[in-house]
Amino acid sequence: MQRKKINILAEFGIALPGDEFRPDDKINQRDFLYLLIKAKEPYYYYDIDNSDDNLYNSAIRLGIIKEEERDAEKKSLQGKWEQNI
Repeated sequence: MQRKKINILAEFGIALPGDEFRPDDKINQRDFLYLLIKAKEPYYYYDIDNSDDNLYNSAIRLGIIKEEERDAEKKSLQGKWEQNI
């Protein structure tokens, strides 16, 4: 069931870069923000291997997070998904 939901999101361009599917991995804040930004701005481009400044500035500009919530390796953004869909 989870794979089907993730595939539906991917069809709309809401997916992490790459072809690997890892549904059991915990997602960090950086990757989760990337997915939220892609949902709000489908043409958003972020080189996941480069600086996080662009990603975080976009998330702050879109009102997804506040500056003080910035923590790339944090494993949770509890409540952020519900607030942003």
